[in-house]
Formats: sequence, C-alpha cells, structure tokens
Amino acid sequence: MHLAEFPSELLVILAENLPNPLAFLLSKAHLNKSFSRAARDALAILDRADLSKLSRTVDDAAMKKVVSKCPKISTLDLSGCKNITDAAVKAVASGCPQLTSLDLSGCYQITHEAVVAVASGCPKLSSLSLHGCKKYLTDVAVVAVAVGCPQLTSLDLSLVDDPDLSCDITDVGVNALAWNCKQLKWLDLSNCTEITYAALVAVASECKQLTTLNLRECYQIGDDAILPVASGCKELKSLDLGCHVAGNSNITDEAVLALASKCTKLESLGLNSCYNITDAAVKAVASRCKKLTDLDLMYSSTITDEALAALSACKKLRYLNLEGCDNITDAAVMALVSACKELVWLDLDGGEHNHITGATITNIRNILEARWAPTKPHELLAKARWA
Repeated sequence: MHLAEFPSELLVILAENLPNPLAFLLSKAHLNKSFSRAARDALAILDRADLSKLSRTVDDAAMKKVVSKCPKISTLDLSGCKNITDAAVKAVASGCPQLTSLDLSGCYQITHEAVVAVASGCPKLSSLSLHGCKKYLTDVAVVAVAVGCPQLTSLDLSLVDDPDLSCDITDVGVNALAWNCKQLKWLDLSNCTEITYAALVAVASECKQLTTLNLRECYQIGDDAILPVASGCKELKSLDLGCHVAGNSNITDEAVLALASKCTKLESLGLNSCYNITDAAVKAVASRCKKLTDLDLMYSSTITDEALAALSACKKLRYLNLEGCDNITDAAVMALVSACKELVWLDLDGGEHNHITGATITNIRNILEARWAPTKPHELLAKARWA
C-alpha cells in the first residue's frame, strides 16, 4: 500500500510514532487529493502537536489554521514561537477545550490577557509553562490560572535571568495557586523576586504532593520560609534555593538541616551563593539524602574538606558544583572523585584563593574520561582556573 492510500486512522498511528506528527501530516498533504483528505481527517483526531521546531515560521495566522484543523489536541508545544501574540493563544483557548498540556515558554509577546483566556477555556489543563513570558505577566494571570485550572500538576512561571527585568508576580498569585491547585507536583518560580515567606507558607500547607520546587534568585526567601516547606513537602525530590545574581545570606544551616531531616527523598539541591551554609549542613544532606544526584554549592566559601569527606558517601552523586569553594584541598577533591563512581560533572572554578592545582584538575579529568567517555563524551567536565 502506498502512503497516499493510507486511511486516516492508520495515518494517525503512523504519525504519532514520529517526533512531530503534525509536521508530517502537513508536509505530505500535497501527494494527492486522496491523501490530502485522509490527512485532513487525521488532523481532526490528532491529540498532540509540537510547533517548537517550526517556531520561526509560526505566527497568529498559522496557529489559527492549526487550531481549526486539530480541535482534539490535548498536548501543544509552542515553545520559542516568538511571532505569536495574544490572538493565537486566544484561538487555542477557544478551539482546544481538551487541552491538558500547553508550553508557551519563550513566547515573549503574549500578555496576561492570553493566559486569562487559557485559564477560562482550558479547564482540563494539568501542565502549563510560561517560562520567559515577561510581558505583563502579573498576579491577574496567575490567579486566573489557579481558579480556572484546578487540575494543574506542573506550572512554570520562571523568568529569564535579566537584571533589568522586574517581576509582577507576588504572594497574591502564589497563594491563589496553593489554595486552588493542591495537586501541584512541579512548580518553578525562578526569578519571581517579589515572593516572600507568606507564599511559601501557603505552598507548604496546601501542596503536599510537590516533588520539584525552584526558587532560584528568590532572594527574599529565608529560613523562616524553608522550614515550613521542609515540614509540609516531604515528597520533594528537587529544590533550588540558589541566588547567583544577588546572593542570599538568609538561607542558613537551620533550613538545610531541616530539609535533610524531613525531605529525605531529595535528589537535587541548589544552594548556589547561599553564603551562610557550612560543613554542618552539607554533612546532614550527605547523611540523610541517600538518593542525592545533584548538588550545587557554588560560592559556599566556608565549605571545607570535612564536607567533601561526607559527600564521598553519596554514591549516586553525578553533578557537583564547587566553584568558589576556596577552602577545599587537592586531597579531599581526589578522594571524593574516587569514591563517587557515578560523578560525571564537577566544577572547581575559583578565584585568586583557589587552592586546587592544575595537576589535580588533570588527574580528575583523566578519571572522568576513563570512566564515562564511551557513553557521555560531552558531559565530562573537571575545570579550574589557576595562576
């Protein structure tokens, strides 16, 4: 049977086993009239579409055509489609009521009006990404999503790293999410710099199923906010408290000790530029979080060889950032690398006080290459700057 003779049901099965079924059906529509009709029928029952690969050409007009041809879409990826505006997203909201997953990351032109429309028209939404949607994304949009999409399990409200960009998402929006979206498992609030203790208390109280929480660059967050998170979100597997841009002296050993004690399922922990973290905190994490694979201690300048000795017991550790940790020595780093057989990425960059020698860096690189080069040649990194 020639491709042009395939019935629509078979075309959908074929298309759905390809990386981008929508692109396949549209690209082959020219074969003949019979296939064009079959492709049209197939599009009518297609349930997923990824337009991110076509982001440069997708605009409002194209998006409206897709919506008109694919009313049963439940998963839609528009990430990076910088040419679409509120008009395109409103068309999606009104034409795709079955939508459960929507990725609008990098759609810089959309405003809170588009998000409000999605919240109103797509009540079944369980996953929504608004990463980098920096134009007029406010509490109005977040509250609308919270009220209109109570089945949400994943939400990305993170902003791009831009010191000139102000954030209009506050505790008001996050509180609404916590109270209305109790099934949340994945929440990214990176660079939402206006949120405070009150928002995290609400999340900790209501979002008991949370497994991933990203608070990177939320520099107003301190121990008083993390303590209730540790008590209320015991399913946490990933938590990022790093503040590389502004630094955060409000996170201390007290918060990390509580996390280590109560969130023992942690696999990834980001403490980048949390300046008041000491060996005691790292030892607690190493001792209690046996599934730890990823730890960021960048610019934890008080960390010493004692912390590294404790981390040597983390047999699943794969990624470790020790950049700016100036009080560690060659011997401790070598011992850690030898003990952690799963380690594939180690950052030892430092400033003028870095004591790690070039010889140690070379040795580490050789160890990692011998261990992982056959399967992970591009993940290998053992680097440092030295005089």
